[in-house]
Amino acid sequence: SMEELKNKVLEILKGDNKKVSIEELTDTLGFTKIEDIKMLQDIISELEAKSVIVLTKKNKIILFENTGLKKGRLSVHRSGNFGFVDMEDGLSDVRIEKKDMVGAGNNDLVVIQIDDNDSTKGRVFKILERDDHNLVGECYLNNEVYYIKFDNPRYEDCRINPAFSTGIVDGSKVLVKRVEKEQHIMQAEVIKVLGHKDDVGID
Repeated sequence: SMEELKNKVLEILKGDNKKVSIEELTDTLGFTKIEDIKMLQDIISELEAKSVIVLTKKNKIILFENTGLKKGRLSVHRSGNFGFVDMEDGLSDVRIEKKDMVGAGNNDLVVIQIDDNDSTKGRVFKILERDDHNLVGECYLNNEVYYIKFDNPRYEDCRINPAFSTGIVDGSKVLVKRVEKEQHIMQAEVIKVLGHKDDVGID
């Protein structure tokens, strides 16, 4: 079963800094049938998505706890220039400069790599889960493309996916969710147009 296989995979990966390639894993398990290998790949994808395991640059699999990577929520300072990751394992917060956020936003759940020379600093390695709650802002036009300026200054302006720009005018107040698109360009999908900034009571 999937569950048994998952436990077997984790068992094989246990041990200090053990890195295993998919081929080695397949051999160790004695898998030759296509459906078995397919199931193994599904499990690897799922474990990677949940950051139980990490794929190295050389495509080897390693347990998350053996990587030196950490998980936590990013709190971005109001200035937007830096933030802190509130560590899941109760360690002290790690500071992340804007250039090291790699597109992560306020309250996103992230995996970070701690600086080798300074354990109080780090960079975002991967975004696990975006904070898409109640993102309200005002639309403005730039080069015929709509952007949203969020009411919460901790969020950077974001372009609105053109497929969602019907019914929007300059100054529309909208509720959106942020979506990551190809080439790391963040786009927002409009969930609801709330009104216009000049409307009475729109605040």
